[in-house]
Amino acid sequence: MPQFSHLFKEIFKIVIWSSIVFIRIFIMSPLKLSWVRHILKGLLLVLAATIFYNEWLALKFEMQSWEAMAVGQHYGKGVAARVLLVADPQMLSPLSEPYFPLSLLAIWDANRFMRRGFQAALSTAKPDVVVFLGDLLNDGSVASDSEFNNMKNNFLADFAVPETVKLVIYLPGDNDVGGEAGDLLTVAKIARFQKAFPMPSSLHYMFMEMVPVSPALGSSSPPILETPPGVLRLLLSHSPLLPSTLNRKRLQAEKPTLIFSGHFHESFHFSGDKSKFHASKFWPFNERGTVLNFTLFSDEVHEIIVPTCNYRMGKKSYGFGLAVLDSTGWLEYGVLWLPSRFWQLQLYCCIMSLMFLLLLLPNILRLCYAVYCYSKLLCRSTAHQNPATKLTQTRKGYVQLVPLP
Repeated sequence: MPQFSHLFKEIFKIVIWSSIVFIRIFIMSPLKLSWVRHILKGLLLVLAATIFYNEWLALKFEMQSWEAMAVGQHYGKGVAARVLLVADPQMLSPLSEPYFPLSLLAIWDANRFMRRGFQAALSTAKPDVVVFLGDLLNDGSVASDSEFNNMKNNFLADFAVPETVKLVIYLPGDNDVGGEAGDLLTVAKIARFQKAFPMPSSLHYMFMEMVPVSPALGSSSPPILETPPGVLRLLLSHSPLLPSTLNRKRLQAEKPTLIFSGHFHESFHFSGDKSKFHASKFWPFNERGTVLNFTLFSDEVHEIIVPTCNYRMGKKSYGFGLAVLDSTGWLEYGVLWLPSRFWQLQLYCCIMSLMFLLLLLPNILRLCYAVYCYSKLLCRSTAHQNPATKLTQTRKGYVQLVPLP
């Protein structure tokens, strides 16, 4: 044990003296402090460039990749229908982010990120139909009437749909009207949602028939009439339908051509036999730049699960779905992926942390050196009972030892 104690003391001495040498070289000389200022200036330039890239350039690059996918771009105007799908935006509010003031910053950043992404998707996709697949509001089900009204107004402002869009459909999700875990689904919540986001009087557009499947309908709703020839029946649901056996009878009655849903917060493609209406195959669909294309007039039924567009849902990837359909039943589908906001925020944190440390580092090291000088002076005073030196401070703030007169 004494040997280990002696070794520890020697290592400690080496560390202390190395630190003192570093302090004397880089801190105590007035000519050496310029390196801190130069690095800070460089980091400020890096921060400015990072803000420019994260808040403007990154989305522009993603928009170019959206156009490069060329989803349905070979169709002439009026030949195909373009459908933009928005799943699980779960717009944040202070009800679920109660900690002031960081909560306000978190809410502002998440909602702003979705707003800019949605407007970019509208600009690129130029949709005829926009469908919101539920969970519009993160706290809609637990909010009071006045809080719900404020959330609704904020949502419609951030997800403003231009008049060029022919049909807009809003589906309720469990975060809007309840129905998951201990949050009960009630008639009052459904009525409040339908009043805030009314369903269009007609759900037909061109050769498409939209069939919303919401908690308000339930599984006991009467079957829909047979699909007319040449009409594509699209089932729209918040929760996926094919993976569950509970929806088999309803699907057999409604005979959908295609199903769009959300809720999983990730992108999937399910398929199964039309005679059974149950998923027998599924694939994650999360590779950027990939386009699905297949015919809907076959023996298989397909369900496409659209990913969330809110990075606060904790998923690695997030974006909007774009489907292009023609009257022959041919489908092209791709995801308009958004930039990684988590990576952008981590980059901000790294740069700001470095700047903060560089601002504090000179003062911390000066304080360490002052403590060292003071302890050295005390040692000499104890040894000689008559200190021959004292601590003084120069005009530039450096502490140094000078002989006593």
